Amino acid sequence: MLKGPVLEYRQGGGACAWAGLVIAAFGFFLLSAALSLFGLALSGGPIAPFIAGAIGTVLGFVGLLFALGRSAIEVDRQKERVLTWKGLLLPIFSKSYDFSLFRTVSIKLRIVEGSDSFELFEVFLVGKSDKDTIEIESYSDYAQARVEAEKLARFLQVPVEDKSKSEVETTPFDELNLLLAERAELCKRDEPKFLPVLQQELPLSLVVHQQDANRVDVTIMPLGFTPPIVVATLIALLFFVAIFWNIFLPFFFLMGEETGTPPFVRYVFTPFMLLFMCGPLSAVAEGFIHAYTKEKIRIEKGRFSVEQISPLSKKEEGIEISEVRDIVVNESKTSDGKGSVIVIGEGEVLSLGNRLSTVDRQQLKTLLSRLIINAQK
Repeated sequence: MLKGPVLEYRQGGGACAWAGLVIAAFGFFLLSAALSLFGLALSGGPIAPFIAGAIGTVLGFVGLLFALGRSAIEVDRQKERVLTWKGLLLPIFSKSYDFSLFRTVSIKLRIVEGSDSFELFEVFLVGKSDKDTIEIESYSDYAQARVEAEKLARFLQVPVEDKSKSEVETTPFDELNLLLAERAELCKRDEPKFLPVLQQELPLSLVVHQQDANRVDVTIMPLGFTPPIVVATLIALLFFVAIFWNIFLPFFFLMGEETGTPPFVRYVFTPFMLLFMCGPLSAVAEGFIHAYTKEKIRIEKGRFSVEQISPLSKKEEGIEISEVRDIVVNESKTSDGKGSVIVIGEGEVLSLGNRLSTVDRQQLKTLLSRLIINAQK
């Protein structure tokens, strides 16, 4: 968050604070019962109040820490310092760093292993030594991490090092404010980086239509039921059938009027069971939507827009071509095979092509780079 000459990153509050208040309230309830306050009393023998009191005290303390805990990193350009602090609503512990200690802003990839591995893109303010390096924030989305890293680098006037890829990519501070066409012109000796070779025949998934001299449409066609989509949809469908046959139907007959089940039990538990089945059913629906979704990219009148058209909805996003600074391809390092083409602008990004193969994404990046560079000239 930018506040005048201060760029601030805050943590705490929000949903975490509300969860902390709930935990603290339950802890105080147990503690009140243990102390026989407000007419509350516990049964279970003489040791019960001691156990409830201990648990209530711990829960109350932890809940208050969640509710009141705050931390922040303040990058102050006027005072030329970076201040980090932690506390309860107000700073308690703080540490100050001089601007001269920092040499770059770095993006690093961390893969969180588990039953469902996922990626975290960490933004660091890198100092001249390890003790002066500060972790700014972590993002699950590469595009957001890239935008925040470049914003911080422009604020501090330092370069950006992207270490999340197989090869480290360094963008000098002087190039952070350049448009894509200006960077291509500046680096003609490295032109393939900006204007890679475009295949004579584009993949079937990409259709280009030149409407007129000022408008080009690129359509990412629906992929249909590819083998991965078929497998994922069939698994979700089997889960739905298994839950419906083995859980919902027996429950439905067990709760019938002839069994003497009170009506309120049926009214409460039947919707719950229906919600329980919504998970696999939504996964089946997602498979069909994914198979028949297309993206329509339009370059017209100085604007780059992307319209995602699915069987159930339409969503359009756009960015001014005069603000496009880079186009990158981000490929997931986990086993899910996900990736996207990211169009980076001034503080905003567009992600597209996440249904394409890795090769097709590279061709889409090349095509869009050429079209945008020509539009910026």
